[in-house]
Amino acid sequence: LTDKGSGTLLFGRHFGADDSPYAISCDAVVMSGRGPDSAHHVHTKGEVCITVALEGEPTFDGHPLGWVVYPEGHEHTPDVQGGRMAMLYFWPGGRAKFTKR
Repeated sequence: LTDKGSGTLLFGRHFGADDSPYAISCDAVVMSGRGPDSAHHVHTKGEVCITVALEGEPTFDGHPLGWVVYPEGHEHTPDVQGGRMAMLYFWPGGRAKFTKR
């Protein structure tokens, strides 16, 4: 599921918006801790993710396990605390703007 990254942040793209009949992309992420500053991004059309625990009792940006939905314009650096988590991110239009802080 995750063919890129190392250590506390692994990720991989499963399909892009151009390959989806619904114009969404899907990325898988396995992480613990706060993502690097380079992971800071703005959701230009929002984001929907499903999260599951792999170790401990992790939260994603302070949210408990399950679905997390961010509106258009929301921005953050992904942060998993309390354990290790697997996530599937769905990005409408396949878009997010990385700010490269």
